[in-house]
Amino acid sequence: MRIPFLRATLRKTLRHCA
Repeated sequence: MRIPFLRATLRKTLRHCA
């Protein structure tokens, strides 16, 4: 499961949570 959406979401969440 290598999708850009998942990566983008994870990055966005990480940045938002950070």
